[in-house]
Amino acid sequence: MPTVRQGIVDAINELNKVLPAIANEPSFPMLMLQRSRLQRQLIFVLSDTLTGSNDDLSDALSALQEVIATAREAQQDIDQVQRVMSKITKAIKAVEKVVDGIKEIV
Repeated sequence: MPTVRQGIVDAINELNKVLPAIANEPSFPMLMLQRSRLQRQLIFVLSDTLTGSNDDLSDALSALQEVIATAREAQQDIDQVQRVMSKITKAIKAVEKVVDGIKEIV
């Protein structure tokens, strides 16, 4: 069964593969910032109790899977980077719903 922790780790790993391809693109700093936000969320997920409803948890897992899939597409087509960033924003918000106290730091 997929977990939020594993979803975040997988999303970060896929983003790490996209970043070198866009190092000279204007979107690079924003993608770095979003990856950093996911990394901070991972710290919370590792040390806190997930509190959202089952629907919230399912939404977070789905949003993270969308990030992973879109990041994989972006590895082949850098025109997909804007879609990746949109998916990350959605995933970050979804994870916030299931982790206590995360909004204070992220």
